Amino acid sequence: MIKLIIFQQVSRYKFKSYILVLIPLFLTLIEYWNYDFIFWGEILFLPIIVYIIKNKENWNWTQYLFYCFFSLVVDDLFSRISSIYFQFISRLSYDEIISHAWSDWIPTILTLPFYFIFLKLVQFDVNSFKIGVRSNNLSRVINIFNITLAVYYILEYILTGLPSLENEGWIITNLDDIYYRRLILFIYLPIFLGFLLYISYVAKKNINDEIQKMKDEQITSLSIYNNHIEGLYKEIRGFRHDYTNLLSSLNQAIQNKDIVGIEKIYNSVFRDSDKRFQSSQYDIGNLSNLDNDALKSLVSVKMIEAQNKGINLSVEVEEPIDIPNSLELIDVLKIVSIFLDNALEASVNAEVPYLSFVYFREDATKIMIIENSTREEKINTKSIFNYGNSSKGKNRGIGLSNVKEILSYNSKVYLKTYSDNYIFRQELVFES
Repeated sequence: MIKLIIFQQVSRYKFKSYILVLIPLFLTLIEYWNYDFIFWGEILFLPIIVYIIKNKENWNWTQYLFYCFFSLVVDDLFSRISSIYFQFISRLSYDEIISHAWSDWIPTILTLPFYFIFLKLVQFDVNSFKIGVRSNNLSRVINIFNITLAVYYILEYILTGLPSLENEGWIITNLDDIYYRRLILFIYLPIFLGFLLYISYVAKKNINDEIQKMKDEQITSLSIYNNHIEGLYKEIRGFRHDYTNLLSSLNQAIQNKDIVGIEKIYNSVFRDSDKRFQSSQYDIGNLSNLDNDALKSLVSVKMIEAQNKGINLSVEVEEPIDIPNSLELIDVLKIVSIFLDNALEASVNAEVPYLSFVYFREDATKIMIIENSTREEKINTKSIFNYGNSSKGKNRGIGLSNVKEILSYNSKVYLKTYSDNYIFRQELVFES
């Protein structure tokens, strides 16, 4: 159960509560039937469970090995540390501890508290693992870390099993297994800590670099948006100036009761004047209702890019609305950026290029819809979120997988994906 809880915490994969109870209970029943099967098979149980989850979550092998061996090693490390601590406090010998069920249970129960206290003391964010295993500049470090985790656990596992083999007459050694197990523990502990701190440092640096990059892009995007609004303002101001002159001419024609002149002015100017302001470039002005500058700048620059590519636009933000508080701003920007980039790329290749952005409030819920036309009549919405699954070529199809990973952390945000009749839609629902 402790191993499963640690695995759940580091991988952010959520087990149902009854699973956390049923799996240990099932293994306990087997242990009652055949102790040796459980003792020697223990090293395989978590890898098998994680492998099943790997296929379900589309994890790569680096993730699989890391989540598996990290959970095993953390359980082993901190159970041994808590055992040493309990032995020191209680002044019991190791033989006395393992000879009493109650004294053996106390270090086991202390394993999780020791682990969480350790994370708190070193100020380590477990989320950095999620970033680290997907980061290209950390993949080599993670792989080396995986090797050290596997070597440590296998060595400790073998040394733990030596007394059992000696008792059954399988081998004869004079090896002081307790001494060597604790020696390996204290040698590996600083190595383990060093890897954790380095991965955390690099992951946080990557996040800070990404935030800075987004800030720079926001400034550029706001500049583009402001220039676009300024251009619309100049166009409207020029239109107003022309209309003032035309109204003067119309007034003169009315006073002279020149019906032919009035009809000529109406047919040449006023009859089609409303069409001038039906262009999608004026729809972008609806983004003024977005109360967050970062989101406004991101969406506006994508829409202007779409407009420059000849894509028909529709923007609906009918009332002032801010970003949802159920998700971090950086995550909102990542998701929207991925959706809009995909929508741009798909719609520009469609027979009728079309892109729509809608954001509105429905009671306490905020809903964001990004819709685009597609070249295909219907897209398989079940497989597009798999890591590396893309029709665009090699090393593609990562964006939607990242969206799935971000949303998996938050139960108050859910995504509905539709595709039919040459239209593809992503609908994000943010609950308060």
